[in-house]
Amino acid sequence: MKLKTLIFALMTVSLFGIGAAVEAQAQPPGGNNFDGAQNRGAIIARVLGLSDEQKMQIRQINRRQRLALRDAQQQLADARAEADLAIYANEYDEELIGEKIRKVAVAQAEITKIRLMSEVAVRNVLSPEQLVKFRDLRKRFQQQRRQRQQRRRDRPARRQRKPADPDVRL
Repeated sequence: MKLKTLIFALMTVSLFGIGAAVEAQAQPPGGNNFDGAQNRGAIIARVLGLSDEQKMQIRQINRRQRLALRDAQQQLADARAEADLAIYANEYDEELIGEKIRKVAVAQAEITKIRLMSEVAVRNVLSPEQLVKFRDLRKRFQQQRRQRQQRRRDRPARRQRKPADPDVRL
């Protein structure tokens, strides 16, 4: 399960990286240079050698994805709220809880579908040569991410405050 989550996260970051590249290219000179994703996106666009038409296509894909994702995330939030109400209601109704859980799963699946379809659309914009370069960039980003995660794991654990009542822990 962890591998699937990692693959999904990496694909999502890749997609947003391309989107950021396109947006960075569209910014006027002297634009915001503080956004690391935007700088990385500009590097990706430059390394891949995206044409103006490709940038426009990716921009359109990202706009559509952003709107669809916003709606799907709202549906997920609503479904989670409904599930929460059902789970903690005064009367236990297993059938209702199951229905609400299924609704959450459907909403999560829709978000995944939107993201993956967007990645496929972006992939189809890239030439075979650009795709090879993009895969190499993704590998480098993955290695950097793993190194950052390893450094975080290697840090000494921070001291955590003890709860006021040691018998009450959630």
